[in-house]
Amino acid sequence: MSITRVSSSFIINQGVHAIQGNLSALTRLQNRISAGKNIFLPSDDPINTSSLLRINQEANLDDRFKRNIDEALGEMEATNVALTSIVEITHRAREIAVQAANGTNGPEQYAAFKREVDGLLNQLVALGNSSYAGRQIFSGFLTDTPAFTTSGQDIIYNGTPNTAQFERRVQISQASTIAINLNGDDVLGNVAVAGGVATGSGLFYVLTKLNLDIQNNDATSINANIDLITTEQARILGHVGTIGERTKQLEMAKSRIEDRTILQAKQTNNIQELDMPKAISDLNYRQTLYQASLSSMSKLLETSLLSFLR
Repeated sequence: MSITRVSSSFIINQGVHAIQGNLSALTRLQNRISAGKNIFLPSDDPINTSSLLRINQEANLDDRFKRNIDEALGEMEATNVALTSIVEITHRAREIAVQAANGTNGPEQYAAFKREVDGLLNQLVALGNSSYAGRQIFSGFLTDTPAFTTSGQDIIYNGTPNTAQFERRVQISQASTIAINLNGDDVLGNVAVAGGVATGSGLFYVLTKLNLDIQNNDATSINANIDLITTEQARILGHVGTIGERTKQLEMAKSRIEDRTILQAKQTNNIQELDMPKAISDLNYRQTLYQASLSSMSKLLETSLLSFLR
């Protein structure tokens, strides 16, 4: 029968390995308790660590989408304010047209009407050049360029043409984007005046034509402008409706993100929440193991040293 001889160095190495293992487990547990988290290092729980990474990635994407939505909502609000003011101008322009078309006005009244329409046109140019966060809201992609400029009685649109891709879109989820702007030419149009005759489109054309007809004291032509103004008013209200629909979409997308954020927080908490009573019990157990391994090693070293001295 053979006897396997175990060397003192092997026993000592095993003891050191046990001390290191117990110390490492004790340190990991102390770190988790100190942080108040179930996972302090990925090695504490590789599977749930992977889940946490996925949740964090989703949360980071949602943060970006939420910033996009907040920025878009701000621009939508600025657009809605401008459109509401434009609608108010159409109301006043129609009132002026009705008053000027009754055929009983004298030169002074026509002059007053013309001055007021001049003022309305100036207000429309200012509204057409509305901006948000330093960006022109009606210029398409040319956000550094004023949408409209004037030259005499001409009003020129300088933004991205409506025949080109003018919509600025933002991503509000992994699968969807939304347009945040309207085309200034679609909203207000443009006008050129040559030989006392206006050509163009949109509200700028209609109000400039009204102004010329008032200047010419032409009650019949002034009366024809009433229906044109009503048509433009309805078209502007259509744009108001478009902005309203997009705003609702943005608010719904934001609400979904906020709901997901609450769920993500719950999921993270479920993974990371540390059962403190159990952790403290485990800590006491690990401390006992560590102290026992130290005590055993101490006795082993004493025995080995005595054997050496003998």
